[in-house]
Amino acid sequence: MCFLFFIVLFDKIDYRLLVGIVFIYSVFSAFVSGIWTSSVGDIIKKEDRGTFFSRRFTLISMSTVVFSYIVSKSLNYTPGKTSILVLTFIIAIAAITTLVLLYFHEIPNFKENQISFSIKKPLKDSNFFNFLMFIAMWNFSIEFTKPYFYYFAVVDLNASYNILGLSSSLTAILSIIAFFIYGKLVERIGYKKLLSFGIAVSSYVVIFYFLMTKETVNSLIMLDAIGTAVGWSAINLSLFSLLLELSSPDRDSYTAAYSLSVGVMGLTGAFLGGHLANFLQGKTILIFGDSYAGLKLMFFISLFLRFYCMLLLTKVRAYQKNLYYPGLYPSIIYLLRNRR
Repeated sequence: MCFLFFIVLFDKIDYRLLVGIVFIYSVFSAFVSGIWTSSVGDIIKKEDRGTFFSRRFTLISMSTVVFSYIVSKSLNYTPGKTSILVLTFIIAIAAITTLVLLYFHEIPNFKENQISFSIKKPLKDSNFFNFLMFIAMWNFSIEFTKPYFYYFAVVDLNASYNILGLSSSLTAILSIIAFFIYGKLVERIGYKKLLSFGIAVSSYVVIFYFLMTKETVNSLIMLDAIGTAVGWSAINLSLFSLLLELSSPDRDSYTAAYSLSVGVMGLTGAFLGGHLANFLQGKTILIFGDSYAGLKLMFFISLFLRFYCMLLLTKVRAYQKNLYYPGLYPSIIYLLRNRR
């Protein structure tokens, strides 16, 4: 990531350099993510995972508030090369700081607990295979359209960077509240139930972009910020925990199968989405006499893919419990009281 700063500094604007950096980052990011997930499964006790992930994503949300403000202000007040230099310099400093902090972090040695590694074992586990089918399709649907939501708002609808920065900050602030509530709730209803809820909310949020116009872009982006906070907080909190719940003692093999599925289908989704977006950009689609921007067709496809993922998730067997308590007061008491 540090090379980004020098690419901007020396005006090396060849897109192949940027693609190369993103590709290398993605490959090693998946590698590190697999190691991190496996290590968390060994370090954090099962009963503490909900609290751990809640606090982790709360800290991430706090940093997002600060950085979203910096990004929006930089892009608005120092447009062009200067703002990108500032942002890429911050990225480089953050990357180096991460390495320094990791050097001082003590990671326990679990070699005595390791067993033989086999990628075939998780594939033979029917329940985990269903989970792999779900997560593969889910990552495909996300990567298929992920870069094009804000691209559509900025390029096609002229949304300001201030609005985007404000929406990111709002998402982060609401996520802090959501993580607190979900952290209390998830251990009672189960990670699968919370994940289903998060996917449902994030799916409906896609409709905002399908209906978005130049007259409604600001208000719908802010509504998107609220829906993103509610939906993705639930997804982020429960996804890795559900993976750890479904993994056998041979967690390394299961994590490797998970990372492979996510990586392959994510790359496929990004590749197909890029080609389709390039084809649809600038085109207009007529539906019952009404004209829609071509990119909205991608959002429509993504919506159905996400609903299909919800159906795939129903095939996964995991602990879940329906939650219904009449009235607001009993629900708050239930969430905030100590665990029994």
